[in-house]
Amino acid sequence: FEVWLLFLLLKPTLFINTDPGAWVALTGLTILGCIIAFNINMLISFIAFWSPEVWAPRFIFFILVSFFSGGFFPLDILPESIYKLLLLTPFPYFYFIPTKIYMGYTSTDLASYVGATILWTILSSFIVLYVWKKGLKGYIFMAGKYLKIFWMLSKYSIATATQSKVSTLLFTIAKIIRFGMFF
Repeated sequence: FEVWLLFLLLKPTLFINTDPGAWVALTGLTILGCIIAFNINMLISFIAFWSPEVWAPRFIFFILVSFFSGGFFPLDILPESIYKLLLLTPFPYFYFIPTKIYMGYTSTDLASYVGATILWTILSSFIVLYVWKKGLKGYIFMAGKYLKIFWMLSKYSIATATQSKVSTLLFTIAKIIRFGMFF
């Protein structure tokens, strides 16, 4: 409701890009940006291999990514040196560069943006694979006192899941406990 109210009051101009080349570049860079974002989120999730606390680093990282990717404001309003420095990171390729392309930005820098996006996609994929392999080597399963309860519920529910509705309910609860407790 609020968005429509602001739209009616301010009457902003609506820009629709009609250049097919821009749409192709936008689609490609958006897909590659999503792959980079996925890889970086996986890297943050891999903290769980070495630490039981993952939520706080993920939250802090989300705020930083929103800031450095142009999610809060356009990055080109920053001083030139900071802007150029940010272009060396993978973050502007999430939101800022695809948005610039949609807004009709055409320049010789477009080729460097595409190349940097491809480079960050490949680099982040290799880093994810490397950290994944390192994490699996040092992975330790820790369940504590809940492990015995979980296995008792799980064994009971698997053996009798087809016998009654109560057993099916217990089976479902055991699976929820399993995935909620260990992931």
